[in-house]
Amino acid sequence: MTVNGESALQHWVLELAPDGAIHVADVGANVGLWSRSMLAAASVASRADDLRLHAFEPDPWAYARLARALDGVPAALSSVALSDRHGSTAFHVMTPGAGTNSLHPSPSATAAPETVTTVTLDSYAARSNVPRFALVKIDTEGHDLTVLRGARTLLTEHRIAVVQFEYNHRWVFARAFLRDAFDFLADLGYQIGKLTQRAWSFIPAGTRI
Repeated sequence: MTVNGESALQHWVLELAPDGAIHVADVGANVGLWSRSMLAAASVASRADDLRLHAFEPDPWAYARLARALDGVPAALSSVALSDRHGSTAFHVMTPGAGTNSLHPSPSATAAPETVTTVTLDSYAARSNVPRFALVKIDTEGHDLTVLRGARTLLTEHRIAVVQFEYNHRWVFARAFLRDAFDFLADLGYQIGKLTQRAWSFIPAGTRI
């Protein structure tokens, strides 16, 4: 996280957040490394009392370890997968707790898929009375764009200040591409960039992807 810029982004968001509650979502929390880093950053920034952490992890094995890692911490944990609809879907497990587990099957997957519950971030925010997210981190191995589509209301109303999502080869299994994310977010008034260790490099509007 110190190399890819995630730690720096956590600190930037905390520094720029106005006074009051800072709602942050960890989507695809796995065993809690990102969440624990966010909590540590809030402590360093003297914003620990303001931080409202919401973590989502559908893998039962990883969720159990997430719950232990955040035991005693004021965080809202949900053992669901965020998506663009409510219901249930197949969750493909490479190995328990693996960072490559996904709602989209990999050609190398051998284990039988598990069934997990899906909800949208829009509905979660409404049910949990979250007025605004300062940061939504998404690491769902190819499902990131679908998670964003499930937050359309929040994004349309600009009730999410910053979204950090991962783009890698797993998007191909979801039949989604970076251009799709650009089109979706730009139409909602968001500026898109690449996170690096020292900066957020914004990409000019109209750039061919």
